Amino acid sequence: MEIHTEQEVSKLLGQKAIYREKEVIKIVGKSRSSIWRDEKAGRFPKRVRIGIRACGWLRSDLEAWLQSLKNRD
Repeated sequence: MEIHTEQEVSKLLGQKAIYREKEVIKIVGKSRSSIWRDEKAGRFPKRVRIGIRACGWLRSDLEAWLQSLKNRD
């Protein structure tokens, strides 16, 4: 997994409030199945429903998760 600096995270996250799966995969450098597995195990933020068939992740949750990785190292 690739860990990004704070500047890279800010650039990747931009100003959006909710990120869809393809964007999250690019930001965190994990596969779809790894994200799903880690989410179910409580090691990744939970997705939120944004429509009948659409889910995404809150920017604040992703920022907190990325910060926790940085603090762990």
